Amino acid sequence: MAQGPSDAWVGALLDLAVANQTWYLALGTTAWQSDGTGGTETATSGYARIRIDNKMAASSGGSMTNDEVIQFTASAAANAGPFQYYAVFSASSGGTFYYSGQFSQPLSWVSGQPVQILVGNFTVFNQDT
Repeated sequence: MAQGPSDAWVGALLDLAVANQTWYLALGTTAWQSDGTGGTETATSGYARIRIDNKMAASSGGSMTNDEVIQFTASAAANAGPFQYYAVFSASSGGTFYYSGQFSQPLSWVSGQPVQILVGNFTVFNQDT
């Protein structure tokens, strides 16, 4: 017998959160804990968190995926990374910690080029389903 929230309930909460909150994506070199501690956000020159709540599609099956390219526009002066981990916060600096995870393939900055997450390659999901 399955217990916990249904995908529909989680989806409704995700849709509500995106409609009423601002989400910023942070890149990290170490993992964040469930309470938002422990993660190491990159200090790469020119790096800034990217707003993503406006780049996410409506939820489906208890998850939400980006429907626009997520691009860290500042280009690093030197190669940087790999960035294996990410976190979602309420602000471009500091803010409330919402969610974290690990990229299936780490991101790296190549000198002079932006870092991009292509459409469909970033998903926030219900880990209990």
